[in-house]
Amino acid sequence: MGTSIPSTPLNDIANAGLSNVAGVASGAGILGALASGGTSLLFQAGLSVVFGLASSLFRRKPRPKRGRDLQRNLADPASYLPIVYGTHRVPGLRTFVWSTGEGGSDYRYLWVCCALCHGPIAGIDEIYLDGYLAVTAAGNAQFDADTRKDYSQYVSAWRGYGTDGQLMYHPRTNARTVTGNSRKNENERYVDFSAAHSYVVGDTLYISGISASGIVDHAYFVSEVVSSTRIAIGYVNGGSLASFTGLSGSCDYYNPDLPTELSAAWTSGMQGKGVAFVMLRLVYDEARFPNGIPEVEANVRGVAMKDPRSPVTGAISTSAVSASGVPRHASAGLITTGAAHGLLAGDTVVLSGHSVNEVNGTHRIFDVPSSTQFRIPIALSGAGTGGTWAKLAMLTTPALCIREFLTNRVYGPAADESTEIDDTAWNAEATYHETATGIPVANSPTFQNRKGVSQIVVSGGVAVATTTTIPSDGSTPATTTHQFTVGQTARISGFSTSASGALNGSFPITAVTTNTFSFATAVANGTYFCDTSTVRTPRTRDELSVTTYMGRVIVTTPGTLFACNGLADPSQSIQATLEELLSSCRGLLVYQSGKFRLVTPRATTPLSTFALTDDTIVGDVTVTCPGQDDAANVVVATFPNIASNFQQDTVSFPAAIDPNDLLAGDNNLWLRKEINLPFTTNRATAQQIAMVLRRESRARVLQCVATEAALLAQVGDVVPVTRDVYGWSAKPFRVLVMAARQDDTVELTLVEHDDTWYNLDPNDDVTYYNNTPPTSHYPAATRITLVDFRKLGLSAHGGSGSLASGLSLGYTILNSANANITVSAHTVNVPTGNQTYLAISYPSANVFVSGSAAPKRGSPWYVYMDDPNVDGSGSYAATQTPPDLAQSATRRYIGSVTIPAGNTGTDATAGVDGSTKRY
Repeated sequence: MGTSIPSTPLNDIANAGLSNVAGVASGAGILGALASGGTSLLFQAGLSVVFGLASSLFRRKPRPKRGRDLQRNLADPASYLPIVYGTHRVPGLRTFVWSTGEGGSDYRYLWVCCALCHGPIAGIDEIYLDGYLAVTAAGNAQFDADTRKDYSQYVSAWRGYGTDGQLMYHPRTNARTVTGNSRKNENERYVDFSAAHSYVVGDTLYISGISASGIVDHAYFVSEVVSSTRIAIGYVNGGSLASFTGLSGSCDYYNPDLPTELSAAWTSGMQGKGVAFVMLRLVYDEARFPNGIPEVEANVRGVAMKDPRSPVTGAISTSAVSASGVPRHASAGLITTGAAHGLLAGDTVVLSGHSVNEVNGTHRIFDVPSSTQFRIPIALSGAGTGGTWAKLAMLTTPALCIREFLTNRVYGPAADESTEIDDTAWNAEATYHETATGIPVANSPTFQNRKGVSQIVVSGGVAVATTTTIPSDGSTPATTTHQFTVGQTARISGFSTSASGALNGSFPITAVTTNTFSFATAVANGTYFCDTSTVRTPRTRDELSVTTYMGRVIVTTPGTLFACNGLADPSQSIQATLEELLSSCRGLLVYQSGKFRLVTPRATTPLSTFALTDDTIVGDVTVTCPGQDDAANVVVATFPNIASNFQQDTVSFPAAIDPNDLLAGDNNLWLRKEINLPFTTNRATAQQIAMVLRRESRARVLQCVATEAALLAQVGDVVPVTRDVYGWSAKPFRVLVMAARQDDTVELTLVEHDDTWYNLDPNDDVTYYNNTPPTSHYPAATRITLVDFRKLGLSAHGGSGSLASGLSLGYTILNSANANITVSAHTVNVPTGNQTYLAISYPSANVFVSGSAAPKRGSPWYVYMDDPNVDGSGSYAATQTPPDLAQSATRRYIGSVTIPAGNTGTDATAGVDGSTKRY
């Protein structure tokens, strides 16, 4: 860091990157791009097609790697720049390095410019060096009590947002008049101002004009904020802050004049237009930069775009040259609008149709002098008139991000907005993508948002739920802490008794402690337990599964059904980028009649104007069923997880610990398919997409020729198909391809559609989409499970036990407080090997339960037996605390009995369904 290093102009990276995609921005546009990617169907007369994630989901050949690893730092000014949609952590592409100092051999400052992505973007927030936060979103160098992470006197940063008119970087300003200064110590001085300031520790300020000239015109770090009108300044390794008493002077944020300060390396033409970047000035320090030039990353708010549903626009009256008010920065352009604009400093706007050319393009507003004026930091050549302005903003709605890419003339296929985009369809899809939903809270980088509920105590309309772990290793659950907060929404499930049915649902959290949270409910006072089972995988060959009992809680924060956050690589084909963007919403891109439409598969009402029947089908019909290469019973999605700083993560549906309802039908053959979701950063959304695609992978494909009546349908529509030979009556299929033939018939390719595939519960973690166990396996009144028979003394067993003779539970109320629970004699066949069993007889018994008065009446009593020798000689007992059922390795759960209120009563068959066969 102590010598000068040759530099490469920032503009070079823009030119190098853009020259590689310029060919698709003209001529054939999207058609040519798709054709070059191998899709020649678009050139067939009368053909309309759809493509998207579904068309590339289960490719048998691996997709070619991207042009470069977009997650790595590089020092290559000729490499590609990514396109950022939504928010994402972006590594820097180092394009300029230069060192300066105080003269002679002192090269204490290292200047590093890192290009981030194509612009214009909405913002650059936190900047990280070697993985540590170095600059805050507000632009302040990070102060930390840990000196290894304290960058407050070692880093200055400036940001460029990739607008068309930017003059290198966007300046900061907060001018103040210096009224006095005094010594703090040999390397720091106090500086006083005539008015309150907003400087913080970590700011870099430029102070000039001090009368006694003890403080030279230089950039200083703020080392302390003493009061609203006093700060302390200094810089490391000494400096000329000795003794002086000058009073007059000025202070503002440091906005370096790069052509002057880097005169041997930087020119006024190096402005980085269209490139978002960060410029850093680092102070040499071996402890903070042990590896030399640090790795640079930044949190980027990506492409600024317009929303065609509600555009914010206005007319431009005039433009004029105006002093920017920022020391050492060029003059600005003052834009006067015909009416109040409602814009703020920092907003991104696109100006067009103005008489002065440099005004036209994208700009970031520097300041707003009045309700009808705003200034943009450009070198304006002179006054002008006319034109319009439109506000741009970062949007994460997938439909709008895909639309932006389609119409972009720099890195996209440049589809014409006015003639090639069906905005009616796009707007409808955008609104659907923005459906309000609950996103499960990522409580840790491993997304441990699923908690159990051991019990819920209701008193006076307030319910207090105690959280319990759901161990991934199958160990016994226990009370656990949580990270939920007031205002989040908790979805409670697993309480199946009629008395506690009102506890199942979504409730705003009103209070929290370490291991409880509260919500309002109208259910009767009492303590409620749950019936939902969680099965542990056996840990040894001599152990059956262990079942524990707990309700489930999923805590969510407000979100939308889909969001698009990720990095697009302009070095890959247009089609590949579109497929990646479409993956964020399971979208299908339709090209028909010269226009693009977006379709998101969901529950859809079939057309009433057209149907495929014997009357409209011409000739043969081909139906293709998915084979092993296409069908999936497990889908694994790879995605950049925002909860772990956008590191690659995987999630599957179903999860490994969950039952797989399709496995048996596939002859127990695991059909595992992998998908990549580069624009999905939320784990729950990724898992939900995997869930839907798993269902869609079972769809049949139908090909036929239809009469010209088929022209009443569009690609993407769902049409009813009636075909007696297949037993279909108005069975829905979605149109994928339509091709007009010379004899006026229409070739059709359709894919099976089922509304139930899109049954999404946005407030539930999809891993536990089916909260209520099937009644054929677990009757509502009982849960019978063979627990942990490790002491059989036999070589092996083949699975769960089965009930060989009838079992019944009953109760007799003795008085208002006590009751007897009766257990009938029964026999259990315990498997000891392949189709071999050991019959164990269990005697009848009475279990005395005391204290069953309200609130314990109306809640289930869980009956179990401790049978350490597994010989039927154990003792029966009952509890109203479900976790007790997992406290012993040889504890066998029998069933549950709910005893009603009253002084008398008997029921001889309570709690057991005679059809129950599994233990």
